[in-house]
Amino acid sequence: KRQRNVAAAPALGQSATAARLFNTALSAGGQAAGQIAWGLVQGARADALVLDPRSPALLGMPRTHCLDGLVFSGGEPAFCEVLVAGRVALQNGIHPQNETIAGRFASVMDTLWGQG
Repeated sequence: KRQRNVAAAPALGQSATAARLFNTALSAGGQAAGQIAWGLVQGARADALVLDPRSPALLGMPRTHCLDGLVFSGGEPAFCEVLVAGRVALQNGIHPQNETIAGRFASVMDTLWGQG
């Protein structure tokens, strides 16, 4: 088609490509994952990503197009908080066990490279 933004559907009120792709995946993702309750409803698994508005990929981006910025711009992590099954996995951009994980990683790398 030699066009950009072909996945968006402005006629349906969905002008952002990534948001439309995300919403389409979300509508069928729960069923594909075997989840009975899915989405922002009571009883659904609580997985959430909180975008960091200070991320370079999101700076100046209108809120309606933040997913486009996340998907199509920048390579840096743009999340400041992550919840998995209702438990905090990342807060203020830092994993709760960051120091322990970093220490173990360094030890394994030393062993792999014959330094340990």
